[in-house]
Amino acid sequence: DATNCRYWKASNPDTQWRWVFYDLDLSMNQASTNSLQRLLAPDSLRFSKDIRLLYAWLLRNPDYKQRFLERASFLYQEVFSPPMANKGIDLFVDLYEPEIAQELERWKHRRDWTRSVEILRRFFDTRPEYLRTFFRDHYRLSHSELDRLFPPSEDL
Repeated sequence: DATNCRYWKASNPDTQWRWVFYDLDLSMNQASTNSLQRLLAPDSLRFSKDIRLLYAWLLRNPDYKQRFLERASFLYQEVFSPPMANKGIDLFVDLYEPEIAQELERWKHRRDWTRSVEILRRFFDTRPEYLRTFFRDHYRLSHSELDRLFPPSEDL
């Protein structure tokens, strides 16, 4: 699947279908990549036509659009903000750094661990300003909507 997305549902008949995303390492290389345009635009080739049509249809509902933007805002401010992302990276580094020498020896990697961690940090430090622009343009947000939903990174 081009989107690295699968679906699952528990056997209980009252549960909903869920998406599971995987193999997302390349999604955090270039902070300036307009992922909204790449994934959600009507002419996108990253999702099947059915998913793009469903998304476009759902966005016609103002309540859905608002809920979508509120959820994106929460993730932007609380989960993927530079301070929270760096805390997560710190936890990851503390957990795995002691194993890196052995991993490099075993698999004969030539990747620079420290540089990879810094690329990840730089991504999360610079991504918010790009996301503000992407959300503003894609959803035609006013300045006040943009500042409320996606405040400048210095305010996070």
